[in-house]
Amino acid sequence: MTYCDIRDITYCDIRYFTYCNIRYFTYCDIRYFTYCDIRDMTYCDIRDITYCDSRYFTYCDIRDMTYCNIRYMTYCDIRYMTYCDIRYFTYCDIRYFTYCDIRYFTYCDIRYFTYCDIRYFTYCDIRDMTYCNIRYMTYCDIRYMTYCDIRYFTYCDIRYFTYCDIRYFTYCDIRYFTYCDIRYFTYCDIRYFTYCDIRYFTYCDIRYFTYCDIRYFTYCDIRDMTTATSGTSPTATSGTSPTATAGRPRPRACEEEEADTVLCGQRKGPQDKHRYCSQNHILD
Repeated sequence: MTYCDIRDITYCDIRYFTYCNIRYFTYCDIRYFTYCDIRDMTYCDIRDITYCDSRYFTYCDIRDMTYCNIRYMTYCDIRYMTYCDIRYFTYCDIRYFTYCDIRYFTYCDIRYFTYCDIRYFTYCDIRDMTYCNIRYMTYCDIRYMTYCDIRYFTYCDIRYFTYCDIRYFTYCDIRYFTYCDIRYFTYCDIRYFTYCDIRYFTYCDIRYFTYCDIRYFTYCDIRDMTTATSGTSPTATSGTSPTATAGRPRPRACEEEEADTVLCGQRKGPQDKHRYCSQNHILD
């Protein structure tokens, strides 16, 4: 066909095409398909769709798209994707989702987001993330997490939280922080720690506790308390550590590593009995 505008087809069921390459449409508005199963497309590059609304796909498996850049979707509601693996997005900016409930991702590794601002999740339960390294979040405000269990972070450095109020943690065990400087807490009430061993603080100045009852420390050695030089909190969005004289070393079997895959003190989730480092030392 020299010219093919889908609007001129009275009834358009993609299953009746012997060969269907979306690039050959002069104008392609997905709303005009009577039936549209992406698996029946021989070639599907989202850039060639003039109007692309995920709700109009009869069946939508992202793996069948030849090229999928979310910016080319006019309307993108993840609930209408039959199968959604974030690794298949060519470009994935969470701001372009009209509705984004993490539970609808078949596979969700935060490293594959081109831009990830937690405020754009309609529903965000950290347990549904396949891989969650806080350093890959462009903006991370804990108040926007529907469920936040620190044990599910693959890597958790408190400096990468834009806003960190301990009361919003569903479960907070200090041992799961890769880096924990008390000055980066927006609000820190010791009673909200599930487990609080002072040795796991990278920097601990007691003045930064909003509420500090010593009975809530699982382990408290006064030598591990640090003294701050000023009464102001560092900027939490900087991602860099403030200049400070740290306390005694944290009780770890090896030094922390900056690798994304295996970190000293890392565990996948609460189901694991022990924490390991790359030298195969058992940490607890």
